[in-house]
Amino acid sequence: MIRALSEYELYRVDAIASGKHIISEEGEDFVDAFLIKMEKDKKDVVKDSTFTLETLAIDLYDLWLAGQETTSTTLTWACACLLNHPEVVAELRSELVGITGGTRGLSLTDKPNTPYLNATVNEIQRIASILNTNLFRELEEDTVIDGQPVSAGAVVTTQMSLLHTNEAVFKNHTVFDPSRFMENNNLEKTLIPFGIGKRACLGESLARAELYLITGNLVLDYNFEPVGTKPEIKTLSPFGLMKRPPNYNIRFVPVNN
Repeated sequence: MIRALSEYELYRVDAIASGKHIISEEGEDFVDAFLIKMEKDKKDVVKDSTFTLETLAIDLYDLWLAGQETTSTTLTWACACLLNHPEVVAELRSELVGITGGTRGLSLTDKPNTPYLNATVNEIQRIASILNTNLFRELEEDTVIDGQPVSAGAVVTTQMSLLHTNEAVFKNHTVFDPSRFMENNNLEKTLIPFGIGKRACLGESLARAELYLITGNLVLDYNFEPVGTKPEIKTLSPFGLMKRPPNYNIRFVPVNN
């Protein structure tokens, strides 16, 4: 994989050199931004700069691997939720068939017209909340957090799973209920599976697109049937860094059948 990514990097570098790809001032993607910084360090004669093609290959591999793992884990949670709530599947399919006519796949351009699917994806991410905590950060200076003084050098993080199960915000938080996001339009602002601010997940937009398209098109095309016992909507690792979904088997039966 790293070799393949290196070939891609060289392709981009060659495209820039030949004029086939022109980097704008800020760049159009992560690779552009990295190359801009790499060239700046060269001009500034930065000693031992970590901005190299080798580092870029490693960074891209990390992003690819992290994106695959988190999205597939969230989709495993999604299927567990939908297996336990056929009424949600029925309402989703009704909405999606009304949009697509049942003759085409769902696309991202449909998103403004699928409020129930949008709400369902939100609720899946809330229930899954696959990262119990955000990445750890080291404070560079003394600060105060919720009235508590914290010294520079301390390691801090956000326990996101607590935010997503806050009963004061999410009533009956153990219940899978997409309608909560339709009844309260502001509720989505308290859902932060990707973090918030400058340190938010780099792959957020891609992950949101994947979850929307895969969940929606699965519901359009397949019925969900458990193989054996239906899974509990309950994590196998409540105190781990990642909230693993339950183990189960599922059968996807084409709707036309």
